[in-house]
Amino acid sequence: MSTKTNPKLVPVASQQRGLYNLTQDLLHTFLPNAEYNKVFFVNDISEQLKLGTDQQMVASVLAGMLSAVIRDANDSFIRVSAKVYGNVVLVHVKKTGQLNISAIEQEVNKMQPMVEKMLGSVSVTSEQINLTTVTFGFPNLPLLD
Repeated sequence: MSTKTNPKLVPVASQQRGLYNLTQDLLHTFLPNAEYNKVFFVNDISEQLKLGTDQQMVASVLAGMLSAVIRDANDSFIRVSAKVYGNVVLVHVKKTGQLNISAIEQEVNKMQPMVEKMLGSVSVTSEQINLTTVTFGFPNLPLLD
């Protein structure tokens, strides 16, 4: 006689995924292009940073940011980091080397409606000639319908 066990229902709070792991998974999807173009990644996000908001929306925005930065990157270094200010998370994707800023801004503008649904913001800055930063800020709280 076989017995079937019912899967345990896990509370949503314990299903929270870390931003570090989410970012690692996304970076892994870009590895073939990155290796071909000699692009190197560093994920400096704390493994303790849990997401309290919609993980799929965060993943979509991060994927768009990474795609925009990686698209024309060659022989460069990309660092992803995050800072927490209260309930707000700021994710920075910094790339060294030359980059087409207007192309990145166009991609970032396409993400704006989704970012606004999260009550967040996304922007591109070129702090120095060879350093570009794409910043994504969002409240790390559950989204209200």
